[in-house]
Amino acid sequence: MDQHDDWSWRAWPRASRLRHMLLAALMALVLVATGSALTLAVRAAASSRPTRATSAVTSLAGSPAVDTAKVTGRVDPAVVDIDTVTSTPAGPVEVAGTGMIVTSNGYVVTNNHVVRGATTIRVVLPGRRRRYLAAFVGADPAADVAVVRIIGAPAHLPTVTFASSARVQVGENVLAIGNSLGLGGTPSVTAGTVSALDCSITATSETGADSEHLSGMIEADAPIAPGNSGGPLVNAQGEVIGMNTAAAPSGRPGGSVVAFALPSDRVVGLTRLILERSRRPGIVLGRSAYLGIEGTDVALVAQPAKAAVNVVQVEPGTPAARVGLRPGDLILRVDGQATPSMRRLAALLGARSPGALATLVFEGGGVEHHVSVRLIAGPAA
Repeated sequence: MDQHDDWSWRAWPRASRLRHMLLAALMALVLVATGSALTLAVRAAASSRPTRATSAVTSLAGSPAVDTAKVTGRVDPAVVDIDTVTSTPAGPVEVAGTGMIVTSNGYVVTNNHVVRGATTIRVVLPGRRRRYLAAFVGADPAADVAVVRIIGAPAHLPTVTFASSARVQVGENVLAIGNSLGLGGTPSVTAGTVSALDCSITATSETGADSEHLSGMIEADAPIAPGNSGGPLVNAQGEVIGMNTAAAPSGRPGGSVVAFALPSDRVVGLTRLILERSRRPGIVLGRSAYLGIEGTDVALVAQPAKAAVNVVQVEPGTPAARVGLRPGDLILRVDGQATPSMRRLAALLGARSPGALATLVFEGGGVEHHVSVRLIAGPAA
């Protein structure tokens, strides 16, 4: 297990130019990372979403007012920009988001949708122009939480402080902080109140695929925008009570926006499991070995009958491309073991480490080819 600084509830405390933005349909929510590849439409689950305590909550009686300058002075030093590059069939896509430093030696928590599929991750620290490479540490993709590690991070970085989300109340004053619109520089800050608790939302891509269900969300009327994903929702004491994840038009006059944040208790618990390298189901650790193809299962007409993986797409610059795999080729074996399905192929490759050599047998143009391929580190979860 890698060494990392101890962290605790109260010892914890943005991301390049906007490249792509997709407009969501009216009244739809969007996960707030920039970049067309990772922009998702989200709709509230009406059956499980609670109603508001009042039609227009302004402030919880007795809730402390937020001293914006004081709070941001405390939180901003531990809020970072996250820039990623994701490979897509249309070419590389740059995505921007926000992260929170959780250990003084450079571990950062963010939304998984900020880093999902990333081939390159870079982090910009507050007050610095240099972009540091970051390594994917692990994630719980279903919960939309991921951790990355800043490579070569300066010593003794400031960290965010978490408060328990179990104590959050409707009407409580809050600030949303992050890298709004992916513009970088000083984090943006918006003020509002907690407008609902325990919300359930369902997220899908624009094509209707990749459905993502998130429950227990905190709703706040502090406006957020693409680039805010992974940033903190903080209380009047500057403690993180949630991680900003999605936004939607409120339906009120003036076109105001509401934010949805993952509760801090969940973020803290999953971050702890990832840092401890837990093997709990749902946790993905590190980057697995990668060949660079998309494929489908296919049954071959042969005696005896057998099955293989039909190559549908080959990612440029990957090991698969370098050894000459093309769409329409059939992958038959890896290191002498049959690959009758994509599931089996993924399992065989997943058992190997990035940098490992594998012997691949595939059929192309009616000829059986035997090639050695050096696998690389795959995209983030």
